[in-house]
Amino acid sequence: NKHMEMVQMLLNKGADVNACDINKMTPLKLAIQWKTEKIVDCLWTNRALVLYPCGNSSYLHYAVYCGDLKIVDLILNNGHDVNFVDCDGRTPFHSVVKKGNIDILPALLKYGASVNVPDKMGKMPIHVAVEKKGKNYLSISLGVSHTDDNEKIELIEYLLKHGAVVDAKITDGNDQGLTPLFLAIMKLKTFEKVVEILLSNGANPNLDVNGMTAFHKYVKQVKTTPNMSSTYYERKKELKIVKILLQHGANLNVVANEGDSVADELLHFAAFYKDIELVKLLLDHGANSSYADVDGMTALHYLHIRVADQDDNIARLLLKHGANVNVQNKDGISPLHYLLYNISGETSLNAARLLLQFGAKCDLMDQKGNTPLHLATERGDVNVARLLLEFGAKCDLKDQKGITPPPFLLYALGKRRNTTTIKSSLHQQPSGRATRSLHQRPSSGRATRSRRLFRIRGLGDVLSHDQLV
Repeated sequence: NKHMEMVQMLLNKGADVNACDINKMTPLKLAIQWKTEKIVDCLWTNRALVLYPCGNSSYLHYAVYCGDLKIVDLILNNGHDVNFVDCDGRTPFHSVVKKGNIDILPALLKYGASVNVPDKMGKMPIHVAVEKKGKNYLSISLGVSHTDDNEKIELIEYLLKHGAVVDAKITDGNDQGLTPLFLAIMKLKTFEKVVEILLSNGANPNLDVNGMTAFHKYVKQVKTTPNMSSTYYERKKELKIVKILLQHGANLNVVANEGDSVADELLHFAAFYKDIELVKLLLDHGANSSYADVDGMTALHYLHIRVADQDDNIARLLLKHGANVNVQNKDGISPLHYLLYNISGETSLNAARLLLQFGAKCDLMDQKGNTPLHLATERGDVNVARLLLEFGAKCDLKDQKGITPPPFLLYALGKRRNTTTIKSSLHQQPSGRATRSLHQRPSSGRATRSRRLFRIRGLGDVLSHDQLV
């Protein structure tokens, strides 16, 4: 009451109700900020301007931003235009959505707010809601942060319920033509629930936007977004979006601008992220199990890049669907090479046996002249080396440096065995070709693995074995 009396006294003395302080705040803006309803009413009735003079927005914009429903209702009740646009073409409705003050929306709708007014960038409130970032929270006990998307989901559902056009296109700016669904897909870390809500409310997954469908956009976004090991499981989770699109009738039989099939490229992602459910789904939709990208990489290559989570069931599924087990990429590396570069132990043995059973050639050489046997002996993997010999691998093939596998094996075994010992382990097959019976290596004789870098198109920047463990 004392503050109210002071305001009234100053007004009676001729105080300028629209004066700005050094922080560009007017008395009315301060009253809105401090949520003093009576003072707001008093200043408003004393002919305060609709636009506050120190900026290009309205008091209603500021009121909805501050989130006091009573003050918003008071201003609207005093005749403020509910669809008043600021210098950026945004209405108070845009401001509410951006701020997330969902409790204000019913009041704006009550006074006739339009849900589908575009701002100067051509974005409607539904676009703003989809682009809105979730609230980040830090878990003290776990020491990690997480994002709460519930508010975002609630906003989108509310807008769609009250007339927002689900396939509304942005009408201007760099994102011209994009729909809410496209924006959701562009935000790869978005909660997949956003995509599901939009599709459940009638969003068209096959809508052509600038020559692309939703699947085109997803593939392009994944290929151009760097992927490091820290985001591996996040990206794996994002593949749910593909399944959701398929469940809502998205057409996989479309060709990207580069001429590549969307289904074929998605199969590479599904193999790399070890998603057997999606691999099955894509193969059932006609994906080519032997498709090679511009780097010569097939799904079998991508499957054997990552050390963790190796799944022989995916390899078997691809092979039964006719995957070419002997395709070599631009560096001459076959799936069997990739397997031996990146995977060791019992997992390596089982996976190698599967590839060999489906016809993998033991003596394919990469650009450096390495055969699978070179790689197995270099790392001292006796069991895999023995397996390769059982399938007919040659011992006398030389790499570019003129080195054959046995010297590699000597090094891999920590030089604890002499040449005579190694030679004595060789025996003659009926064909006359020399092979070896390799014994268990000493526990302390494992070679230090060399660091090998690979350029993985579409799945990230330059990755190494160490980064992918």
